[in-house]
Order: sequence, then C-alpha cells, then structure tokens
Amino acid sequence: TLTREFQRAVEEHDLDYWTIRRMARNSLEHAFVEPAEKQRLLTEFDAALREFETRWSNLETLSR
Repeated sequence: TLTREFQRAVEEHDLDYWTIRRMARNSLEHAFVEPAEKQRLLTEFDAALREFETRWSNLETLSR
C-alpha cells in the first residue's frame, strides 16, 4: 500500500513528514494530466493537508 511505502521511506531512508509532504505535492505538480485536472488535484491535496495538519497541532510528532 502507499501507506506502507511512506512508512518504509521513514524507516529505511530517514525521511521526515515535511519531506514526504513535499514529495507527494511535487508528484502532483509534475503529473501528466490536463492543467485543469492538475489544478483540481492540487486544490484537493492542499485542502486535505490543511485538514490533517489542523488535526495534528503538534506536527513535531510526525518526525522521528
């Protein structure tokens, strides 16, 4: 699963939340989709991140 891949990235490559967050957004920015679809995906992604990060007010718990 994608969740497991993120877990492996943290455990095996010592990536932190902020790096994985940036990588995930970059993947959308460089996706081979129509511009309107890309904007929709980025908007949804950003909204989901805001919601997630609001729930986790202490984001330091997301790093090792």
